[in-house]
Formats: sequence, structure tokens, C-alpha cells
Amino acid sequence: MLANSKLEGEIQINDFSHDSEDLFELDGSTGWVADQIRELENIEDAEDEGKTYNPGKMQVTLKIQRKSKKPLGEHLVIRGKLNASYMTPCVRCLELTAMSVEAKFSSCFLHNHLEEAPEFKETASVFADNEEMDLYFYDKGQVDLKEMVHEQLFMEVDQLALHDPDCKGLCGQCGVNLNTETCAHSQES
Repeated sequence: MLANSKLEGEIQINDFSHDSEDLFELDGSTGWVADQIRELENIEDAEDEGKTYNPGKMQVTLKIQRKSKKPLGEHLVIRGKLNASYMTPCVRCLELTAMSVEAKFSSCFLHNHLEEAPEFKETASVFADNEEMDLYFYDKGQVDLKEMVHEQLFMEVDQLALHDPDCKGLCGQCGVNLNTETCAHSQES
């Protein structure tokens, strides 16, 4: 199967043939993937302070199949994986820290008229294509891949990034980085 490297963040279900699998390998050259890595890094302060860093990278592989089975009706099955490496501030001392994230996911997009059906109303997953999958809905044939990949990425991100488990952080009174300097306040405690 030949991989395609172009895919919009929002796709139409009718662009896919029934029961055939389409493979997509995306990276930072895809605009919406690049937007997600920029959001993940969110380090404008580093540029303002003249610090240099290596911009993050992200690869997303998606296998997309269009299916039609009762009781799900027309739906898309998407199996994917993502790998990202990025820079983010350490939560204790604010030094830029290299981080990475990997995730595998299986998602099913159902038509939004099923959203109010009792069996789907209060659930985040559905059994489709012989496995439990994250549940999403599409509207008017439009599937929001960008939102799904965004959710999968940010569910795996370490929210408490540390450049070192023994990071001493910043002084709470004067703001000195206690990993590289000492201050009168830090000696008091």
C-alpha cells in the first residue's frame, strides 16, 4: 500500500471508497500538523529572550477505512499513531526541556444523528471493526481529523515536564534559578 503525504485537517467521508484502506503519512510539511506542534511547544518567550532551540517535529500515520454496517451506518474507522519531539519549559525552573510523546489510537466517526441515540449518548467509545475505539461524530459528511489528532496528542503529553527529576526550581522570592545560582533566600530555608 502506497502512503499519501497530503491530507486536509477536515475531510469528506465520500472521498473514501467502501472497505478499502487508505494510508497517510504526515509530518510538519502538512499545515495542520505543523500548527499542532507549534501549539504544543508554545515557547514564544524563548525567542523573545534570544534563546535558540530546535523546533519540534511530529509524524502522524493514519489508516482510514470507510465502512457501512448496522447499527453504526456509514462510518470511518481510523487507526493511527503519532510521534512528536518538542521543547517545552521545565515546570520548576522554566529551562527549555526536550520532550517526546508517542501514541497509538483507534477511532470511529459516526454520523452525528446517532449522537443522541441512547447507546451513544453518554459514551466515549464504541465497538467497531472488532475492537473498542474512541468515538467521534461527523456532520454533513465532514470529519474533523485535526481535532481528533489534537485530542490524541494532548492526552499523552506530560503536563509536568521536568528537565531533571532533581530540579531545584526557582527561588520563590527573587526568581533565581537554583540549579545554577544560589541566593540569600535559598540559604535561609
